[in-house]
Amino acid sequence: MLDDVFSKGFRIGIFGEGVSGKAVSKWCNQNNIDYTIFSEDGREIFTNAIASSFNLIIRSPSFLNDHLWLAVARANGVPCIGELDLAAKFWKGKIIAVTGTDGKTTTVEFLKYSLRNAGYEAVAVGNIGLPFIAVVDDTVNFPDSWAIVEVSSFQGQQLQMMHPDYVLWINFAPDHMDSHHSLHEYFRSKYKLIEVAKFCDTDHIFIGKSVLNYARNNPEFESLNNVTVCEKFCSVPSGSCLDIPVQRENFALVQNFWKAQNLDLDVLSASAETFRLPKHRLQKICSIEKVGSNGEKFNVEFWNDSKATNFHSFKAAVDSFDKKLILIVGGKSKGENIEQYIGILLKKVRILFLLGETGKIIFDALNKSNFIKMFDCCEFFCDYLFDSQIVMHNLVKRAFSVAKGEDIVLLCPGFSSLDMFSGYDQRGSLFEEYVKKLKEENV
Repeated sequence: MLDDVFSKGFRIGIFGEGVSGKAVSKWCNQNNIDYTIFSEDGREIFTNAIASSFNLIIRSPSFLNDHLWLAVARANGVPCIGELDLAAKFWKGKIIAVTGTDGKTTTVEFLKYSLRNAGYEAVAVGNIGLPFIAVVDDTVNFPDSWAIVEVSSFQGQQLQMMHPDYVLWINFAPDHMDSHHSLHEYFRSKYKLIEVAKFCDTDHIFIGKSVLNYARNNPEFESLNNVTVCEKFCSVPSGSCLDIPVQRENFALVQNFWKAQNLDLDVLSASAETFRLPKHRLQKICSIEKVGSNGEKFNVEFWNDSKATNFHSFKAAVDSFDKKLILIVGGKSKGENIEQYIGILLKKVRILFLLGETGKIIFDALNKSNFIKMFDCCEFFCDYLFDSQIVMHNLVKRAFSVAKGEDIVLLCPGFSSLDMFSGYDQRGSLFEEYVKKLKEENV
């Protein structure tokens, strides 16, 4: 199928014009391949009448398996693959696929950073933001190169032709329950990486313990019995940004991979010492000095974890602190169990600010059960109808005004950003912007 992609008359249909769709169309233009983009905005509709005129469909991750257009393509005998499959066909080097519920992007970036420090050419692609197809025509594509591919559950369930040399499945917890019909289906979408991997053994597949815990006693996933399981954390170099609970297991998995490759462990340790987390993962923005009512001075710390968009990442971030927090929580629901969040909030939070769709749900639930009195302060700030910039500005000011005695203000929403913001990056960037402005005002 893909051997004929450069042939005259070969036609590709591209479903979706998001990041991956645009990258595929750019690649087609560069290689003189005929294509048509089909998007759900009504401009181009994929129908039975035209389906048979296409040789191949490249689907964006948002086009789930039960999408009508995919059914039309299949009924007309047109193969449907994802962008990762297309890119893998033309990638000459090795492929490391990284998946999991939380920490994928950090693990991918750290692998890239460490491999480059070890003298290899390495690129980070996939769900991280840079489509895999965008690098196959670059000078980085040669046999000794490494492509570290972040694979989401939506990309995973599409896989047919990408056969990674190595797989790191770092953890597993409920997420995207609004799109996947069950937790089993969500696990199955990630397990697809194991099925398509070139090898399924302890030298090529590395998984976190939570992955094995779910798979245990399920014959469907018995091949995971043959892989390397991260049973315990290893020592992370002191002072490394990875030396926090939410990152230690990920580092341990990378170390297992590193050992299997007989690479220099000193290089990995040195990389951990100088590596910096991608933006909007749990990290401190700054401290701002405040003068109390009695004239005493203390510092208020501001932390940003806007990337925490599910319960697993939310809990891991909050548990990283050994004191009660001033916490900003809320966003768009993906089918999460709200009661789980409330249990953590009651234990770990002194002052609670709620926003967005789930913020209102949590506030109402706390109010109904009379749990609001357990916080020094609990306020529902806004929903999606409010201006996001004004909201974040006011939130930062309000959090600082109520802070006392070396408090920590943490943005850890625990839910998707897409009710009020364009993405978790906009949410985190606005938070950082107004924190830094506040610091300038208080100098």
